[in-house]
Amino acid sequence: MFQALTPNQNENCVGRWYKKYPTLENSALGEFFRFELLPDESREDVHLVDNLKADDERMSVRTSYRHDFNGDQYVAAFGNLYKIERVSRERKFPRGVAVPRITCTLHLIRCASNPLGL
Repeated sequence: MFQALTPNQNENCVGRWYKKYPTLENSALGEFFRFELLPDESREDVHLVDNLKADDERMSVRTSYRHDFNGDQYVAAFGNLYKIERVSRERKFPRGVAVPRITCTLHLIRCASNPLGL
């Protein structure tokens, strides 16, 4: 039972979760959470048309916080703003514990701009 109450020691990064795109009015509504950075970070440089280049930075994080994470929401972390592309949830029932440990894996893509500097 004690294991269900202890935090995950791998979650050593912090961020803020926003249900809507953060603006001046709702920038204080971001909710704190801790997460683990997964090693599948990628960066792509793409030529859309001549003289127009775009870069995509994607990463995945795992958290055990029980926020209502969904696609098209936002995460501010590491001085950048990320949009949640998709969420996968996993339930684990540790031996001898009736309450499941739910972990969410958030697949994020970096937003082009972060005007509020979150």
